[in-house]
Amino acid sequence: MSKESESKPNFLFIITHDTGDLFDFHRKGVETPNLNQLAENGIVFTNHFCTAPQCSPSRGSILTGQMPHSNGLMGLTNYGWNLESELTIPKVLAKNGYSTHLIGLQHEHENASELGYQNISNRNIMPWIDNVTPQVVEFLTSTNQGNIQQPFYCAIGLFDTHRPFTFPDDIPPISIKDVQIPEYLPDTPEVRSDISDLLSSIITVDRGIGRIVETLRKCSFYENTVVIFTVDHGPALPRAKCTLYDPGIRTALIINWPRKIKGGKTHRELLSNIDIFPTILDLCGISIPEQIQGQSFRNLLLNEKYDEQKYIFAELTYHDIGYNPIRAIRTKEWKYIKNFAPLDFLFEIPDDVIESPTTKAWLSEHPEYHSPRPMEELYDLINDPMEQNNLAEESQYQTTKLELEKELMNWLKLTNDPILNGNK
Repeated sequence: MSKESESKPNFLFIITHDTGDLFDFHRKGVETPNLNQLAENGIVFTNHFCTAPQCSPSRGSILTGQMPHSNGLMGLTNYGWNLESELTIPKVLAKNGYSTHLIGLQHEHENASELGYQNISNRNIMPWIDNVTPQVVEFLTSTNQGNIQQPFYCAIGLFDTHRPFTFPDDIPPISIKDVQIPEYLPDTPEVRSDISDLLSSIITVDRGIGRIVETLRKCSFYENTVVIFTVDHGPALPRAKCTLYDPGIRTALIINWPRKIKGGKTHRELLSNIDIFPTILDLCGISIPEQIQGQSFRNLLLNEKYDEQKYIFAELTYHDIGYNPIRAIRTKEWKYIKNFAPLDFLFEIPDDVIESPTTKAWLSEHPEYHSPRPMEELYDLINDPMEQNNLAEESQYQTTKLELEKELMNWLKLTNDPILNGNK
């Protein structure tokens, strides 16, 4: 790479499926030594949330810095939705001198070339980590040999942690007695076995990421490469994926930049994944387009003065059951959810989760699931972090509810959410 290009940071953006924050660096789930090392050398964000608890809308928000209802990607690409935007990370960076690459999974458009990547890996190869890793290693090695003279942005998409959970034969299954069960699930042998398979798939991903980072460390541009690791949304479990409860929208985020970031820090400021795009631009010294709805947290990364945002927002509009309009606002203390249409059960359980052993065990313990859901939900996240006790109808919490509802509605108006017009 040229000396001029080395002054601009490179980016390795790594994203995996359906995993929330079930990682060792969050003291949850399973040992992930390679991600732990990445965390120890960088910054971990414990209050990072996605805009939507399903794949395409969440990933579209990362790619555009906009809510799904603003960029138009409100449902899954496999149901006919496609991101149609000139404002994507690869398009903007390419216009500013970057070489842009996609290796592995994307889920924002039926045709990956429409997203703005200049170089795209073979779409006929399944994006398992063991297939993706050699391609990333080849890319880094080739770049280190001077075959790419520009700063680069390389997005790496992984599928392994999506149901059905798969992992190679040389990854031994985790003993079910050692499995840590998320608090919102029943502790049964069937659930333990199911979670064991999920955690084994996470180990597989961690191993591949270790090889990628090991290769990067040997490259001349290692010090000036920003490594970002995140997840699209929560795990494929009931009351997680496809819900606006924290297990559905809280996602892991690690950022590592040896040249500028002092490692070993944990930040608890509220962040949304629409904040990633403006932060990348800010780190590059590129002006942030006014259409971007996220807030750069560059100053937080570089230990400079940072004004924390008070609210993050999340939404669901379309998934397996069709139109299911929900909007939410979250502070550090409270969550308010507004359901814009009635439903004959409490929340949606997506198709890839409904037949799982965990869902069957959960439903057997929660017959109230088949009750009509409330139109409003309010949760005290300090005293009720699992969001079990809906306070929306309690008289002593009406002031809090009305304040959050007002802020939510103001956001929907500011961002021209079509839900306000009854549009489907």
